[in-house]
Amino acid sequence: MNIGAIFSDLRDSTPGFYPRPQQIALAKRVAEIAERSIQETPDHVLLAVEAPTGVGKTLGYLVGSIAAIESEQHKLVISTATTNLQDQIINRDLPLLFEQSGNRISYALAKGRGRFVCNMRLTELVDVDQQLEMDVDSSYRSRASYGDMLHQLTDNRWSGDLDHWPEQLSVDQLGLITNTREGCTGKRCNHYNSCSFYKMCKEVKSADIVVTNHALLLQDLVLGGGVILPPPENTFYVVDEAHRLHASARNALSGASDLAGLNKLGEYVAQLLNKLSSVSPSTKQLSFAEINKQLREVTCVAETLEGELNSNGRLLHAYQCQQLEHRLPAGHPWRITLQVHARGLVSLLTSQYKLLDKVSTLLQEDFDTRNITENMFNRFMSMIGTALNEINHHWQCWDLFMQHESDSEPPIARWISLKEANQGLHIVLNCTPISVAESLRSLFWQQAAGIVLTSATLRTLGTFDLLNEQLGLEQHPHSQFEMLDSPFDYQRVTLEVPRMVHTPDMGKPFEKELIRRLGELVGLSEGTLVLFTARAMMDRVYAALSPTVRKITLVQGGIALQKRWLGFTGSESTGVRALC
Repeated sequence: MNIGAIFSDLRDSTPGFYPRPQQIALAKRVAEIAERSIQETPDHVLLAVEAPTGVGKTLGYLVGSIAAIESEQHKLVISTATTNLQDQIINRDLPLLFEQSGNRISYALAKGRGRFVCNMRLTELVDVDQQLEMDVDSSYRSRASYGDMLHQLTDNRWSGDLDHWPEQLSVDQLGLITNTREGCTGKRCNHYNSCSFYKMCKEVKSADIVVTNHALLLQDLVLGGGVILPPPENTFYVVDEAHRLHASARNALSGASDLAGLNKLGEYVAQLLNKLSSVSPSTKQLSFAEINKQLREVTCVAETLEGELNSNGRLLHAYQCQQLEHRLPAGHPWRITLQVHARGLVSLLTSQYKLLDKVSTLLQEDFDTRNITENMFNRFMSMIGTALNEINHHWQCWDLFMQHESDSEPPIARWISLKEANQGLHIVLNCTPISVAESLRSLFWQQAAGIVLTSATLRTLGTFDLLNEQLGLEQHPHSQFEMLDSPFDYQRVTLEVPRMVHTPDMGKPFEKELIRRLGELVGLSEGTLVLFTARAMMDRVYAALSPTVRKITLVQGGIALQKRWLGFTGSESTGVRALC
């Protein structure tokens, strides 16, 4: 593979593009790692390379990764922390690299199931059968909005990708129109062939290059790999924005259990099984007396814990004093209270999961033998999936809570957080591993054919020591670390700090001065990027801009990202810091 020739072709076919020496150097190093990853016995080599701003690392690692996908047995997975970078890679960089060159490389964007509407659940929301309507759904239903969604979906005016829906949806709304792995009936669903999630899965399966996010990458690895993304052993990975991989891994391995939600879960399952027993012949073989006993035990444990932790109103008093988080070190009375019930609760949750899994199997038998209608089957499977998903979340937290750490192992952080909801004060148990190094070693580093970690900020205080410690790279036998030079000559840079009369803590006077200064600084014939640390101030400043400037300004929020990429022709973009 002639990397120099590829960059020469890009330069000749792309106005304004000039390859940088650091970009070419990155491509060559990535190519070396990629070629080693496709050997018959790959050595699981790992390269961590810091590429400063301006290097053009995205095109650099894409060009270098071509060696991995030239082998028909291997795939390339690119993982990022932000949707912005994913859209840049899919909508700009990959088309620039492959479509103009005529190379028949296929690529796809992989997102989690929760980023796609569930056709079956959306249809049911629009046309609800009152016999099965669950009380927990009634307060969130907005049929007019969902009806518009369904019409656009059936008319092929919308793909079902929620990131491309023009309106922002609340968490509660998303919960009603998306599904879980447990609740999806797959090929048994009459919407399977038109399902946007499964369409994406088919594209991912056949694609040479898959672009995804850290959360889905880690979720797939935790499930064993190869569930949605390609199998790790046949995959070369580029993890961009790798400075955020540690936090993403910790989120994937953490757990939280809302005691009020745990209490409500028992009621939900009891209500579900009661309705199911009247329509599903196969489930009648189950012992509902024993089932109801277990459900009452779960509810009883949740109520007992809430009562003991909040005895004499101490947690309510703490909440009123804005003491919203409380650590649970070894020997803490609250931790001891939780430990008394933890093992029994984990056992109950395990039994409940197995029970609902059995109910799911029986329901599938009813459907296969035509003893239940397709609509009934899909609705109940969705409800069962919701319950299984909730049980799994609670189980993960309590199982992590019970884990015993030796003095030589990094501890698990345990704490209680308090939050106010519609039904009063909620007590939430939180557990998270302090270190994810060992998990990443077993799930990722030792499984993948080859990995490149890159970012503009991998080092801390000039070394890779912290990255090594956080990600467990120091014990990986084939780890390599490199730092590319910046393409910018900082000796020629001038830092100008505007002489302003007001400071940010002055509120309105500062905003007025900022608005006036922006009017002076923004050139209508050039691009300007304005970063804010607070959305409220961003919105107020945008609203106060002159009509001429506001007309050519894109502001974060209110427009789907795809529309931003396709419709941006203005000279100014405003956004919060996380957007950039």
